Amino acid sequence: MASEFLAEGDTYYKGHKYNKAVDAYKRAIEIMPSYAYAHYNLAVAYEGMKMQDEAIASYNQAIRLKPDDPLFHYNLAMIYVRSGKYQEAVQAFNGAVKIDPSHASALYGIGWSYAEMGKYQEAMDYYRKAITADPYQAGSHYALGKVYLIMGDKKAAMKEYELLISLDRVRADELLNEINNRK
Repeated sequence: MASEFLAEGDTYYKGHKYNKAVDAYKRAIEIMPSYAYAHYNLAVAYEGMKMQDEAIASYNQAIRLKPDDPLFHYNLAMIYVRSGKYQEAVQAFNGAVKIDPSHASALYGIGWSYAEMGKYQEAMDYYRKAITADPYQAGSHYALGKVYLIMGDKKAAMKEYELLISLDRVRADELLNEINNRK
């Protein structure tokens, strides 16, 4: 029965009827309170409604029930990023990385969060880890190049540009423009 409400909630969610999705997910949770994916889906529906506090609470409940799912940690971290709560984001991204050390997106997220906090050395370290996990992740090369520029290392930024050319020409051109505009 809980899975039927979960499916109903998914249908409502796909139709952007977030209020009805929330109601269906809550009904699934009433029937089966330990259903981690119902809590996760509830969190996602709350995000659709811009109810960040409720989404955070639901993600945390999903994590308590199924702590080994990196997606739960990652999505929680993304709420914190969008809210400008970068230290909390780092902690949540680290939860994903603890489960999956090669989670390139979470490693990138940690780097990005550190960069937003002005902790550029830590940002570089995590961008490099993200690149090691996925050498084809253009965002990490671009972000690393930008941090090199902030740190005053145009030569290292240019190396990232050269790597980025074959991955994402648009981002490569953006980075080159930034390199050329630095004095």
